[in-house]
Amino acid sequence: MRPVEWVFLRKIVRAILCQRGAAETGSASSQVLATAKMLATDSTRLKDEVGKFLRTVRAA
Repeated sequence: MRPVEWVFLRKIVRAILCQRGAAETGSASSQVLATAKMLATDSTRLKDEVGKFLRTVRAA
């Protein structure tokens, strides 16, 4: 291969690797967002349960 072809090939490989990295980052951020939503739901549920428990203790 001529040097110009190597340069072109290297640019293509870099572009492909960059695209793959961006896709993996997008996937990871989606997983983090889904986990954060689950934690928010769980923390709200826990807050409600603790509130019910405290009301029961105070009423006793």
